[in-house]
Amino acid sequence: MDAPPEAQRFGLPRGGTVQVVLEPLSEQSRVRELWGEIERHNRVQRRLDMNTGAMCLEPAWEGGHVTFDGVTLITTHGPGLRLLIIGGGQLWRYLASMAVMLGYQVTVCEPRSEYHEGWNEASGVTLSTLMPDDVVLAINLDRNSAVVAVTHDPKLDDLALMEALRTPDRMRLMVAR
Repeated sequence: MDAPPEAQRFGLPRGGTVQVVLEPLSEQSRVRELWGEIERHNRVQRRLDMNTGAMCLEPAWEGGHVTFDGVTLITTHGPGLRLLIIGGGQLWRYLASMAVMLGYQVTVCEPRSEYHEGWNEASGVTLSTLMPDDVVLAINLDRNSAVVAVTHDPKLDDLALMEALRTPDRMRLMVAR
């Protein structure tokens, strides 16, 4: 017996269901405030009581969760987690593949063309050929960003890490040397 067309369309297992929650937009929805937090690169959890329409916003450190218990709808909004890997040697491939599986948006910065051989754009990883300190400035690192330096070349690693440490949020930094 085949699954109904709706179940197939949404990738649901046999007998699966989808709940749709409709919320009328009003000042009480605080959508402008939510949008402002997102524009400031803040990750926010929005908690909505479906019975009263009461809504609250609070900081969130984890991403992408949606829960609904029939009364309270909890959603997480804001920028995704990002990882900047400085260096295109052998180590980046393992590190990037793990980060992509964990939901990170991954950028590998490698200005040395000899390390571009075998680059695969289908990996879900962006390659930047700029100098690492320029990439740090260009991608606007925030508290949802992490930087890993794996080149073992102080001309590349150190300048980028110094720029990263100057960012207002002083995101998580890891150095593999």
